[in-house]
Amino acid sequence: MPSTPSCFLASSAGGSAPLSVLTSVSRSAKRRVSSTPLVVESETSSRKCACQPLSVTAQAQKDGSETMKELTVLIKDFLQTPPQVTSAASSDPLAHAIILLSEHKTLTEDDQLKIADYFARDKAQATIFANFPETTRAAWLEKTLCKLKSNMIHDDVVIV
Repeated sequence: MPSTPSCFLASSAGGSAPLSVLTSVSRSAKRRVSSTPLVVESETSSRKCACQPLSVTAQAQKDGSETMKELTVLIKDFLQTPPQVTSAASSDPLAHAIILLSEHKTLTEDDQLKIADYFARDKAQATIFANFPETTRAAWLEKTLCKLKSNMIHDDVVIV
């Protein structure tokens, strides 16, 4: 007559505290360990987890996760922190205007150089540009570039 399978908690080596592993005995009397552990919180299982080092893979995942968290914080700080203006740039209106000009990413490099050259020839215009609010600076740049480009066309025409 076949025996009925029974389940019980496996004992630790000392036999005093149960482990969180389900063991069953079948009619063949072989001992099997279930792949689904029971959630049994015991003093022995808690100590076991604290004493065993992480596997290489688990440690790499943990380190990678911590690094990603640090990078996320650094990137957020970087994106939220405005660029630092040096004291030399804040006291020199031309340097300050050039810094503000470089923040206009819609301008081509050639246009930025034309405006910077214009600022170098007429420092008063650099001061005016630097003291405008952002939206007015964009409009001023557009107007000034049109003026500079039209002057360049007239400068290229040779009158005979």
